Amino acid sequence: VEMAQRTLVLGSYERFLMGFDVSPSSSHGQSLALSKTLSLAAHRGAVKCVASASSGGLLASGGTDDTVRIFDIEKGLDMGALSENDATITALRFVESKHLLSASEDGAIMCWKTGGTWEHVRTLRAGGHLKSAAVRGLDVHTRAKVLLSVGGDARLCLWSLKTGRCLYGHRVPFGEATQVSVAPSQECYATLGDGAVVVNAFEGKARQLACASPPSGGRKFHRLAFWANSEALLACDDGSIVLWDYQRSGGGGGGGGKLSQLPDSSVSLRIAKAHESRVKSVVAVSDSTFASVSSDGTLRLWDIRSTGTHLDEARTGARATSLCVVAARHAEMATRDDDGAAEEEAPRGKKP
Repeated sequence: VEMAQRTLVLGSYERFLMGFDVSPSSSHGQSLALSKTLSLAAHRGAVKCVASASSGGLLASGGTDDTVRIFDIEKGLDMGALSENDATITALRFVESKHLLSASEDGAIMCWKTGGTWEHVRTLRAGGHLKSAAVRGLDVHTRAKVLLSVGGDARLCLWSLKTGRCLYGHRVPFGEATQVSVAPSQECYATLGDGAVVVNAFEGKARQLACASPPSGGRKFHRLAFWANSEALLACDDGSIVLWDYQRSGGGGGGGGKLSQLPDSSVSLRIAKAHESRVKSVVAVSDSTFASVSSDGTLRLWDIRSTGTHLDEARTGARATSLCVVAARHAEMATRDDDGAAEEEAPRGKKP
C-alpha cells in the first residue's frame, strides 16, 4: 500500500480543518513526507473532533457550533452539515461506513445513515449517562454490534446498536474518562482520562488487564492509539509519546486495580521530547508509521523503527484539537478495518 493513499486531517480551535498527504519523499529516498492539500474553515467555532470512514474518502468533523460537517476529501466536496444537535459535538465514529455516530455535551448520542439525505436514525440517551452529562468518547465493537461511551458522569456505558438501548453501565474507577477505544483485535478496550489509563477484556465480566498513571508527577494522558499486538501509543502533556505494552504492565500497574506509574518494563518505546508542547493526539498511519500533533499545531510523522527522530513535520500555527487518518477509497487499509461485520446488522430504526 502506497503511503500517498493516506491523508492526515487535523482540527483546530481556529475552526479550520487542515489536511496533509503522506507520500514518499523526493529528497530522502524511501523516507516519507507531508504535503499540505487541504485548508478550510469548516465550522463557525472550534473544531472539537474529526473521524474518517474505514472505506475511505469520507471525513466528519464536529464543532462548538453544534453541527457535524461531512466532506468527501477524495473528491474535494463539502457535503453539508448535520444540524439536529443542540450542543457542542464531542466525539464522532463511523460504523462500517454505513452509519455515523455523534456525541455531544448535552449527553445525546445520535445515529445517522450515511449517504443520500444522511437520515437521522435515532438518538441514544435513555438508561445511559446521567442527565445532562456530556459524552466524551465513543467506540464500537463491530462484531458484537455494541457501542461503548464514556462521559462527564464518570460512567462507561454499553449500548446495543440493534435496539439503541443501554445494556450496561458502571463507574470508571479513576473518575471522568475522555476516551474509550476498542483494540483492533476487539478482545479488549481502553478507557483513558487525564491521570490514568485502564485496559479491560470484553470477556470475563470486563476483567481488568492493566492500569497505569502517567510516568511521573504532573503528567497527563491526552490520547491513546492501539498499536500492534498488546501495545498502545500514549500522548502526554509533557510533549512525550510512550509505546506501552499493557500485557507487560504487571505488578502495581497490572490487573489488581491499583493505579501506579507506568513501569519501565512495560515501555517499549519512549520519545521524551516528541513535541515542544503537549501532545494532543496520536494516530496509527500504517504498520510501521504513526503521526502526532501538539497543541501548538506541529504535526509530525514517525517511523516506529527509528526511535527519537521524526520523518517529517508541518508547523501549521493553529491550536490543534484532534487528528485522524483518511484513506483513499481504493486503498486496502494497512491499519484497523471496521468492516469485518455484516453490514445488514448496522444500527437501524425509526426517527425519534
